[in-house]
Amino acid sequence: MRFLGYPIYKILAAFILGLLLQRYINCSITVAIYVVGLALIAIVSCYLKLFTYPVKRAVFFAGILVFFVAFAAVNAGLRIPQHQPNHYVNLPYEQGRFLEINLLTELPSNGFSKRFYAGVQQLDDKQVTGKILFQSPLTDSLELAPGYSLHLATAIAPIAVEKNPSDFKYNEYLAGIAVYGRVYGNKEQLLKLVDKRNEATGFTAFKQVLTQRLKASSLMGQPRAFVEALLLGNRENIDPEVNNSFRDAGVIHILALSGLHVGIILLILSFFTKWLHRYKYGRFMQSALLVCLLWMFGILTGLSPSIMRAVTMFSFVAIAMNINRSTSVLHSLALSAFVLLVANPNLLFQVGFQLSYVAVIAIVVIQPIIASLWRPTWWAPKYMWNVFTVTLAAQIGVAPISLFYFNQFPGLFLLGNLLLLPAMPLILGACLLFIFLILVQAPHNWLAQPLNSVFHFYIDAITRISEVRSFIITDVYLTLTELFLIYGILISATLFFLKVVRKSRLERVQLLKPNYGLHAALALLAILLVVKGWQHNPKDAQLIVLHQSIGTAITIIENKEALVLADLHVMDREGIAKSKKRLLSSTLFKNKIVKQDSVKNLIKWNNQTLVVIGKNGFYDPAQKNATILLSHSPLVNLNRLIDDLQPKKIIADGSNFKQSIAAWEKTCAQRNVPFVNTYEFGAVRVGE
Repeated sequence: MRFLGYPIYKILAAFILGLLLQRYINCSITVAIYVVGLALIAIVSCYLKLFTYPVKRAVFFAGILVFFVAFAAVNAGLRIPQHQPNHYVNLPYEQGRFLEINLLTELPSNGFSKRFYAGVQQLDDKQVTGKILFQSPLTDSLELAPGYSLHLATAIAPIAVEKNPSDFKYNEYLAGIAVYGRVYGNKEQLLKLVDKRNEATGFTAFKQVLTQRLKASSLMGQPRAFVEALLLGNRENIDPEVNNSFRDAGVIHILALSGLHVGIILLILSFFTKWLHRYKYGRFMQSALLVCLLWMFGILTGLSPSIMRAVTMFSFVAIAMNINRSTSVLHSLALSAFVLLVANPNLLFQVGFQLSYVAVIAIVVIQPIIASLWRPTWWAPKYMWNVFTVTLAAQIGVAPISLFYFNQFPGLFLLGNLLLLPAMPLILGACLLFIFLILVQAPHNWLAQPLNSVFHFYIDAITRISEVRSFIITDVYLTLTELFLIYGILISATLFFLKVVRKSRLERVQLLKPNYGLHAALALLAILLVVKGWQHNPKDAQLIVLHQSIGTAITIIENKEALVLADLHVMDREGIAKSKKRLLSSTLFKNKIVKQDSVKNLIKWNNQTLVVIGKNGFYDPAQKNATILLSHSPLVNLNRLIDDLQPKKIIADGSNFKQSIAAWEKTCAQRNVPFVNTYEFGAVRVGE
């Protein structure tokens, strides 16, 4: 692993350390700036030969690393909205404000509302900046699309935090893409709607023309949606069921523009621009043209994080291809990661960024090890073997991080990828040709029909693969400690096999140089088994009131068993099924035997008493000095209840009207009784 001696890897590691320090310690920007200055002084001192050689080398090395750690902290800190005077988060939230927003990107509907990322232009009489999540109810039937400007009489609300221990931390995810507020706007709040799509210029206007011509073409609904996804980055028109099928079959990356697509496009463009090599500076001209075309493609698709990192990396690859030097993908990866993190430090904490780089590293490092086990000579099995080994290596790399974030793994990923990946160059090439034909308004129906047939074939095939539910591994949970241990095992085993695998057709595996990679892997595996064994025998006992919208949910956890009590009678059948599925998928119930029952009026457990008062307001006056749970807005005089029961604490869950909760909170404050609202505080552990 001598390549780790290259400066870019040390600089990247120092920069990532600085981002982590700013993220989790919240370093002072002023202090970080001073550290940057001191590091620069140390570096300049080395150039002025103020130190002897051994000291000079150590001071220079330390100065460089400290500089990039502090520079990363400053860079990330300045992007925090509190340090941007014109950002909307620095203004107080109020109801009924005048708000002007521009819709930027449309998101898939959640079944209740249309959703967009939007840029805030004006708040009352102030020009402001920042992005928000905008939601409009589907029942309003408003025709909205990216490019519209909306004037609203509403407020920007903060993103809700997770209410239960298992909930997805949506606020942290949105903060990672610089979205810190949300707006829910309906017809009554809409003051003015302006269609600014005709004012678009440059690549935005070109993309709109391209989209309109695609709609007017002979491509059918889903094939057209696939072309838009593969070449324009628009996935909102793909049927949600088709999207879920691709996800369950382990080929969702085909629909998300990424390094796979950019790499294939680079190969296609390289082939069609190879004629430039005839000229004196042909290689230089080809590199410049390829880089320009790649970035034009990236801008056309909206420069999503996945495309931005792919275009950045393959720009370095395109240049290296023509300067008569061996291309190191790892060097290109490190350099592209550094450039991207300087431009946007939040990328480090985005799942897509992590998956993308882990997948490419796994392909570069692990794939040669697997490929060396068999070396077919005929082109057909050789091509399929390469596709197989690349897919397997990528999945080995991303499997732990996928389980950590998504808790499931597609067991048939190899079948889906072997079906799709071999044809991807032809499919992308045909899509590019179709785009060219409709742009120059040449006959294109002859190509539309084959594309319709091909896409329908693959949709049907992937749907059939995803229907084999027994191969979809679900409910697998990893802690951060386990994730690091698994990657430690993978890295150690890889280092061991890199030393023993020989690229000879006669002797495929030969011990070249002993190392301790296997010893380290086995030691880490032993630690992992101990950790898993310890977590599999928990000694916890808790009574928790969960936050459940329009319902009541309580869980009693005792060692390996868990009892879930739910009252969801207000919901319809579909709502009950969705709510139970969400509740039972909680990490609270990991490795536990879960039983279900209805909510009881009186719950006694481990010296704790929970009195549940439902809509009718009935309660037993004998249950004194207990914790009270108010459920479904009970008709109760709270002052009299406090006099009768003398409660330790009163809890109001998500089944209650917010107006009732506000009145109860005021009464409890006057009577000096602790009051907890799950809307605000989330799940409540009884007895704490």
